[in-house]
Amino acid sequence: MWPTLTAYKIVKLPVVERFEFIGIANWCLIILPSICLSIWCAGRLLKRTIKLNLKYSVPILCTLILFGCIVIKTRLEIDILNSIINDLGFFLGYIYIPILFVLLWLVTKIRSK
Repeated sequence: MWPTLTAYKIVKLPVVERFEFIGIANWCLIILPSICLSIWCAGRLLKRTIKLNLKYSVPILCTLILFGCIVIKTRLEIDILNSIINDLGFFLGYIYIPILFVLLWLVTKIRSK
């Protein structure tokens, strides 16, 4: 189910009995900058759209993410969330943005005449 974790279980060291703990901590250090950048971008988006200061939006976002991590418990729930995000990304990338482009093109053509 988790191939990286299974690969960490293969490693045997005489000093460390459970090497997967070190591997999980290492992955947290690898993933942390991406999470921080995503939270900062979402905070900037909230600042531009609803005029919420970054000082307040980032803690709110972190609290929502923590609550979301607590709520999702099983692999099935992770798969459901993953499929929802995939569908949303497809809709956003291949349907919503091209429609916006066409509408903006039409508006600029109408205004120029």
